[in-house]
Order: sequence, then C-alpha cells, then structure tokens
Amino acid sequence: MFLSRHIKGGKNVSRFNLDPKKFDYFFGKVAPPPISLKATDPKKYKKLKHNYDRSQQLKKIFESKGISNNAEGQQKLLDIFERGTNSPKIAEHVGDYGTTVTRAVVKDDVKLEIKYFYPKGDMDVTPNVVTVIPKVLKSTK
Repeated sequence: MFLSRHIKGGKNVSRFNLDPKKFDYFFGKVAPPPISLKATDPKKYKKLKHNYDRSQQLKKIFESKGISNNAEGQQKLLDIFERGTNSPKIAEHVGDYGTTVTRAVVKDDVKLEIKYFYPKGDMDVTPNVVTVIPKVLKSTK
C-alpha cells in the first residue's frame, strides 16, 4: 500500500514529510478534551478544544469534497500537499525552533492553507506538513 510504504514512520514523501498520525487529525479522530480540565487547566483545555474543533472541521470539509479516510482519500491529500509545495508563499513565521511557511491550494470552493515547517529555519531541508487551515470561499453565484 502506498501510504505505509512511503510515509511509515514519517519518512520522506516526495517534497515534504508527513507524520502518518496526522491523518487522525485531518479526519476527525481527535478526542475531545475532558471537561474536568476546563477547571483545572483552562489554558490546556482551550488548546485541546481548538485542536478537536479544527479536526472536526477538517473532516467535514474533506468529506464534503469526496476526500475520505481511506487509502484513496489519503492519497488525494498527499497530492494536495504536493501541489502546495509549488504554490506561492502567503505567510512566513520564524520561531525558536524553525520557520513555518504557509502556502495555499484552492480545491473547489475551499482554500487550504498548508503550513510547512522547516526545522532550525533551514530552507534547504524537506519540510514537515504540520497543519492545514481550511477557508471556505464565498460563492460567486
């Protein structure tokens, strides 16, 4: 199977790296945070809730575009991430651990902002896909 052969253990996939566990995030398999955390650690609760909500949003959008959590759907995402490596840079953030470059790919009526992380800011290494932010475009109808 393509996915296990090419991304097992986060190995290089063409022009980017992708941790295979990211598919859980992309397809809504993130557990909601325990409600008890809201009282004991509200900051952590907020972060986990954001991750859960984003995971559910991605699942809904991907499924509406015919991208399911199976080998074919995962391949479609890999193809989108590959396209993103050639898309214009729309943002760049330099942090303590490296540089994150955001590139956009439009699929139907959704703009996917893909974040590629370059460890230590080394722009010559193969970046890691760290997240995707979907933005539904306004209809022109």
